[in-house]
Amino acid sequence: MRAAGAEHEVRFDLAAGRVVKFTLQPMEVIDRSEIELYLERLALTNEVFGDDYKLAGWIEFPGEQGVRLVVTQPWYRTRNGAAVHPNDRQIWAYMTILGFLRVGEGMYHHPLLRLAVSDAVGKNFVLDLDGAVKPVDLQVMRSEGDMLETLERLAKTQPAVRVAESADSTL
Repeated sequence: MRAAGAEHEVRFDLAAGRVVKFTLQPMEVIDRSEIELYLERLALTNEVFGDDYKLAGWIEFPGEQGVRLVVTQPWYRTRNGAAVHPNDRQIWAYMTILGFLRVGEGMYHHPLLRLAVSDAVGKNFVLDLDGAVKPVDLQVMRSEGDMLETLERLAKTQPAVRVAESADSTL
């Protein structure tokens, strides 16, 4: 099975229970910072959200300059006939329980960890068989300097959300 998003071509390894993602655009081998930032985002996602991204390798296609990275992550089974993606309130509750403050549509800031998360919208989360919210394609990055100041200012202007003890699908 194949699909494509904005950043990856996606395939499903049903036997292994993993999603295989190929970056859509080749990354310049000489520009190690681009590759390092991409891998740091994945590592932060693993650390903060308990995901299991793994670097599987890279591939070079004829006629392209640079490499496409190949990563895998768990494939979460979802309930048939039920909502596959959480709604905005479920995402907000999930992120709040983890210590994030909402700073805008699909954007969150963790003041203690000094992290920013973007693209935190329904299509980038799934509800697993138990109804638990699972992130599948967030943009996680360190927030420093001007970015940190802006995020802190935005967080102060957002309304608070009242959440239950767990971010399940009943929120």
